[in-house]
Amino acid sequence: MQPQAYYQRTIYIMTECPGDCLAPILTQNQERIDMYKLTYTPTNPEISNWWQNSFKLISRANDVIAHVPSINMDIPTRNNIVGNAYFLRGMAYFDLVRSFGDVPLLTSPITSPSDSSLFPARTNAAQIYKQAISDLLYAEANCLPEPKITAANKGMVSSGAASAMLARVYLQRASSTYADAQDNQNALAECNKIISSNVYSLMPVYSDVFNWDKKYYPAQTEVIFAVQFGDNASSTTQNITCRMFSPSGLGGSGSFVGSSLYL
Repeated sequence: MQPQAYYQRTIYIMTECPGDCLAPILTQNQERIDMYKLTYTPTNPEISNWWQNSFKLISRANDVIAHVPSINMDIPTRNNIVGNAYFLRGMAYFDLVRSFGDVPLLTSPITSPSDSSLFPARTNAAQIYKQAISDLLYAEANCLPEPKITAANKGMVSSGAASAMLARVYLQRASSTYADAQDNQNALAECNKIISSNVYSLMPVYSDVFNWDKKYYPAQTEVIFAVQFGDNASSTTQNITCRMFSPSGLGGSGSFVGSSLYL
C-alpha cells in the first residue's frame, strides 16, 4: 500500500480531486486537472494506477488466503495472518466497486497462462459489495483485537479496524442502488462495537491531533487503521503528503490547495 501510485498519493487524487475540497494547481500534471474537472478518460494514468495496484493487492491477498491455512503453525497467529489478507482484499474490492462499479471478481490465485481467470469478465457491483462485506466479516472474526497487537505484529490489521471498515462499506452501499434494508442498522452496530470496546478514544485536546510528538497518543487510541510511511526523502516509502500540500516557497511542491469555493 506504500507506493506513490497507490496509498501514498493516488488515493487522494482519485477520491478528493473529483470532489469539492481539493484543487490541483493548474500548472500541475494534466491527469490531476482532468480528475478535478471531471473530464478524465480511461487513459488517465492515475485511474490505471488505482486499478492495477488494487488488483495487485487482491492478487497478493489471494496467495495468502490460498496457501497460509495449510501451514503448520500457531493457530491464532495463522488466523490473524489470513484475517489480515481478507481485510486487505475486502478493502481493495470496496475501493474498486465505489470507483468503477462492476469489476472482475477474483478470489483465488491465477496459476498458469492458461487459467481462465487471466481474462476475467466483470461481476455485478452488488456481488462485489457482498464479497467485500464477507471478507471483512472474516477479518473481524479472525484478526487480533487491538490490545493483543504487540511489537511482533505491529502494523497488522486489528479486528477493530475490520469493524470500522465494515461500517464504511455498509454506509456506502446504503446510499447506492445495491442497498440492503439493513445496511444503516448494520453500520450502526459496527460503530457501536468500536465504541463499546473501550479500546479507542479521541484526544482530549483537538489541536494535539497535529502534534508530531503525540502522533501515537496514547498507545494509538485514536488510530484505528493507518498506512505507515517513512520520513527519509531517499526512501521509496517516504510520506510525501506534506510536500504535495506545502507551498513551494516552504520547500514543498505546492501541488494542491483547498478549494476557495468551499474552504
